[in-house]
Amino acid sequence: MSDDEQTQSLGEFRQMMDEALRTHDSWLALAGLFWLKPGVNRIGSSSGMDIPLPAQYAPPVLGEISLNEQIVTLQVNPPHRVKIEGQDVAQSVLEPDTSGNPTVVHLGPLTWIVIERGARLGIRLWNNSRAEMHAFPGRSWFPERPEFNVKAQLQEHDGPQQLRIESTIGEVEFVTAAGTLEFELNGQQLSLQAMGDPKAGLTILFKDLTNGDSTYSPGRYLTTEAAEDGLVGLDFNRAYNPPCAFTKYATCPLPPVENYLPCRIEAGERLPDQHVI
Repeated sequence: MSDDEQTQSLGEFRQMMDEALRTHDSWLALAGLFWLKPGVNRIGSSSGMDIPLPAQYAPPVLGEISLNEQIVTLQVNPPHRVKIEGQDVAQSVLEPDTSGNPTVVHLGPLTWIVIERGARLGIRLWNNSRAEMHAFPGRSWFPERPEFNVKAQLQEHDGPQQLRIESTIGEVEFVTAAGTLEFELNGQQLSLQAMGDPKAGLTILFKDLTNGDSTYSPGRYLTTEAAEDGLVGLDFNRAYNPPCAFTKYATCPLPPVENYLPCRIEAGERLPDQHVI
């Protein structure tokens, strides 16, 4: 790829990332995260609801969401209805996001699903009429710096190696690393642990010495194309902020300690000009 083609591709990537924040059910549309307690959780727009909804779109008491032995059930009070898969329904079991096929509930511009994080189940709510979806000024990026686009050698592990990944809500999971990416950047020999499938593309969660001043404090993400002959392209100009940079309702995984780089990566996405909640 020529320099001009690389610059054009980078611009298209950044535009796509910016537009993705404003799409239907996007991170900027998030309006709430409500952890369910065992038993009955009331949902509606009146005060005192366990799951509060905007009054302009929901009745005072829409119904109940019950949690019993990790099974979540929605019961809507008559004459109200919600939509699931295009059908008006009054009752449904709500499958969580970890099922691979979560139940998506619609009420006007509102959407919600059940998310499962560790032992907790919660309702993630979107409001697709939020003004923040259009008022957000956009992501902020460093100018393109070709020296931060490098090739890394992928060293696959002899056996499974687990990465300890903590989230912004304190949950911990252990993820199998795909291998170690070894590379040189500005004269330094560095390495990162990657997740995913080398034949399809890798994901890297990393921190560096810019975090907290010019870049997002918890760290940034980077995805790659598939490895070719054991080499992986690392273009830090495409490093981007996790969703928790834009909403307090995200549950982002954080970089493992193995991926704390002892250098400044002044490339990719900067601190957001506006932290939207």
